[in-house]
Formats: sequence, structure tokens, C-alpha cells
Amino acid sequence: MTSREARPCAEIDANRLAPAKRRDAPGQMSLDDMIADRLARGVADGQLPADFDVTAAAMLVGGLLHSIAIRARAGAPRAALLRLAEAGAAALPR
Repeated sequence: MTSREARPCAEIDANRLAPAKRRDAPGQMSLDDMIADRLARGVADGQLPADFDVTAAAMLVGGLLHSIAIRARAGAPRAALLRLAEAGAAALPR
């Protein structure tokens, strides 16, 4: 297959994501895990509700950070990135 031939999306995605999977060596925490640990401490300390979905919130925050990084690399204005961060923070309980 040449590079110009059509390939299934799953194949393209798997190839593109393979380097990211290799970075997650055993014992190394992912960004979502680190965020989830911090949010879990917030639940334990009473800063967040006891029924707070730590896993989903960690994925949301990790996705938001990823989006901000991509937009920053693409040249988005700082003000736009700050608005995005503030909107994300507003989605979390206070």
C-alpha cells in the first residue's frame, strides 16, 4: 500500500497513537491519573462533593489541557486560551 492509498480510519488512528502508548511505561502515571489523584484528595479533604466523579472530571480536565496546548501551538491568542481555561474551570464544582 502506498502512502496515497486510502486506509481505514482505525488503522490511521492506531498508528498515530502508538507513540503515545509507548510513553506510558509501567509505573508511570498518565496525566489523567495524576489529575484524578489530585481530585480524589479534594474529595477526601471535603473540597469536592463525596459523589464527585473523579475519573470523568480527570478526563475532562486532561482533554481541556490537551485542547489548550494544541490551540496554543496553532497560534491562538492568549486571551482565547484563558477564556477556554475559565470555561473549563466553571464546569467543575466550586
